[in-house]
Amino acid sequence: MIEDMVRTWAPDDLWDIAEPLIPTPPRRQRVDQAVEHGDDLVEFRAVVLA
Repeated sequence: MIEDMVRTWAPDDLWDIAEPLIPTPPRRQRVDQAVEHGDDLVEFRAVVLA
């Protein structure tokens, strides 16, 4: 059910359009490496469905 909703409201074609618009974060030395970046596609779909 949720997967169908994701495919309907945030299809891969929409990601293909949005991905180039997302700026790449600058690389910098981090003191704390505990924070990891999530999968951009998963985060994008979460924003679209919010």
